[in-house]
Amino acid sequence: MSNPFTLNDKWIIVTGASSGIGAETAKILSQNGARIILVGRNESRLQDTLNQMYNPSAHVIEVLDLNDSDAIPSWMKKVSASIGSPFHGLAHFAGIQQTIPLRILNEKKYR
Repeated sequence: MSNPFTLNDKWIIVTGASSGIGAETAKILSQNGARIILVGRNESRLQDTLNQMYNPSAHVIEVLDLNDSDAIPSWMKKVSASIGSPFHGLAHFAGIQQTIPLRILNEKKYR
């Protein structure tokens, strides 16, 4: 019987992978068999994270500034085509967040 919770060979996008929680999450996911798409703005820091991961050759670095929200859909199609697989998950850790009640969050506050 196969394990439906396995991460083996699952492609997971990790944003904010150049430092902090994003980098640590990428490392843990790689130790559990996932193939990681490390996303961030700083390529050298993404490379530092990649070098600390389990089986670095199984993962890819993608430099992207998520502030350019119009570029994200075409970027996702390009990356999916380049890895030859759909994405299986997303761990979003890019940026910083202001803690406010969800009911008063609007687009201006989000940006």
